[in-house]
Amino acid sequence: MLSWLRSVVRDQKLVSDQLPASAWPGPRPGSSILFLDFDGVMHPAESGSFTNLPHLLRFLESCPHVDLVLTTNWRINASRDQLLSHFPPSIHSRIVGVTPVLGDGVSERQRECEAYLAGVHIRHAVALDDDASLFDTGSTILMLLDRYVGLDAAQATSLIYRLSSRPLQEA
Repeated sequence: MLSWLRSVVRDQKLVSDQLPASAWPGPRPGSSILFLDFDGVMHPAESGSFTNLPHLLRFLESCPHVDLVLTTNWRINASRDQLLSHFPPSIHSRIVGVTPVLGDGVSERQRECEAYLAGVHIRHAVALDDDASLFDTGSTILMLLDRYVGLDAAQATSLIYRLSSRPLQEA
C-alpha cells in the first residue's frame, strides 16, 4: 500500500500553491507526529481564538519527542511565517511541516496524513481533528474532538498516553 500511495502522491497535482516541503524542516529522527487541525481543535469551531493553545503547550512539554505537522485548511493560503505566528517561538522548531493538499474529497485528511507519512520514518502518529468525515471509518490515527470544545486538558492527557504507546501499523 505504501508504494501505491507514494506513486499517487508523486503524480498528484497539488490543489494550491503550497510551500515546497523543503521550506519545512521535517520530523526529527525518532520523533512521533501530531497532525494538527486548527478550527475545532485549537479553538471552538471557527472562532480563531487559539484558546486551547495552553493545553497543547502542556502536552508538548510532557512529550518532547513529538513534532507537529499542520493539517488545517489554513495551510492552503497562509505562509509558513503566518502559520508559525499563532504559536510561541519556543515551539517553532517542533512545527516541522504541513500535509500536502490532495483535495480528493474521500477521507481527504486521512489521505493527506498518509501521504506525509509515506515520506518519513516515524513510530507514532495521531491526528487531532473535529471532522470524522475527513478520515476513514475506524481510522487508527484519528483522535476525534468535539468541534465546540476542541482540545481540553483531559484530551491532552489522553493524547500523552496515546502517542507514547501506539506504534504505526504497517500496511
